[in-house]
Amino acid sequence: MQKLMKIAYQVSHSFHNKNPHIDFDDILSESHLIMIRAMETFDPEKGRSLNSWIAFLIHRNLKKIFAEHLPCVEYNDSLSRNDQFNPERIFFFKEALKSMSSTSKEVINLIMKENVVTKKEIKTELRNKGFAWNKIQKAFCELKKFANAL
Repeated sequence: MQKLMKIAYQVSHSFHNKNPHIDFDDILSESHLIMIRAMETFDPEKGRSLNSWIAFLIHRNLKKIFAEHLPCVEYNDSLSRNDQFNPERIFFFKEALKSMSSTSKEVINLIMKENVVTKKEIKTELRNKGFAWNKIQKAFCELKKFANAL
């Protein structure tokens, strides 16, 4: 049990470092509650260790619980002007594409070439092509960050 408490503390500390405006004690108390629930849902048959399962659930649920406290990028209307053929913008886009994961590149390919538009369809297509769930989720996060940076 001591090791599980340490995991909860470490995940809480990591989350607090990324979100210092949230009180650490609130994060830690939520982490302990999530840890208890995670112990009840642990299934060793699924191939994940208990420590990994608890850390995963704490991290995921902290993001959900404190979603309203997480900073978000505001839409800036001045960025919406039409300069799509600006050479700097095209260069930036090409360089950004080179640095993206293969899953993100495949998502862009599905949207541009195969006209797959809904998130559910994209996920289904990626799963059919053999991409793992965690890589699909990371690709969506990566593309979301990229879109917000434009």
